[in-house]
Amino acid sequence: MTKREYAQEIADIINGEVTEIRKNNGVIKTGIQRKEEGSNVSAIIYVDDMYDEGFDIDEAAEKIDELLKENSHPDLSVEVDDLTNYESMKGKLTLQLFNERKNIYDVKKSAKEYGFDDLIIVPVVVLGRTANGTTGFKVTNEMLKKWGVSAEQVFADAEAQISQDDYTIVSMAKIMAEMMGIDVENIPDNGMMVVTNREKCNGAYGVIALREQLRQRFPDGYIVIPSSIHECIVHPLIDTVDVDSWVNEVNDSCVDDTEVLGHKAYRIM
Repeated sequence: MTKREYAQEIADIINGEVTEIRKNNGVIKTGIQRKEEGSNVSAIIYVDDMYDEGFDIDEAAEKIDELLKENSHPDLSVEVDDLTNYESMKGKLTLQLFNERKNIYDVKKSAKEYGFDDLIIVPVVVLGRTANGTTGFKVTNEMLKKWGVSAEQVFADAEAQISQDDYTIVSMAKIMAEMMGIDVENIPDNGMMVVTNREKCNGAYGVIALREQLRQRFPDGYIVIPSSIHECIVHPLIDTVDVDSWVNEVNDSCVDDTEVLGHKAYRIM
């Protein structure tokens, strides 16, 4: 049974629809969506992992049905006229970081001026938030034409409304202590910090949004490890010959292909 056939059988059971989406880094995912009453925006739950792990169809259908209910947002409904009205969408703009070599986005700008020579900044419209992330879309040239604005204007408006309060800098020691359920004093603090947004979703742009705070914390410079599109790890600047190899090892073993951000560490002085 192909993945598409597998997804279709699940969709038939839970009254959903199969869709294939090109995700970050060019990865194609097979998902199921279901229109909710009172909303014209649908959550999508992907079946790829369940298919690869050999989940029984009935078991997978039950799980996906549960996830669709958890991620439904019946209060969110977006009118087509609003989508094509820049003033309606401007307040929903944000910026996100992606890998330049693995993505073809027509509205983007290089993050090289901030020290990330192979990353790009992409404007995104966030329509709403769910239990497992956000719902929205990346800005395209087609949207710019409909809005009647330039890419430069979109970037300026997005950056102007991004608040430092949207992002966090938390010590790795604190995160580990919370995960292990112990006092943070019992975890060695090596100065490593995690930078992400409040939702911990697509928050890697925090290393740019909070760059002044990071400079104050690390006056002698720091290393940015692109752990995923959701977060970055920041470490005091040291001689780290093998960090790039470590980044690639983590990407290969621990990070979903759609969430890989970079393939090397960045040294910010």
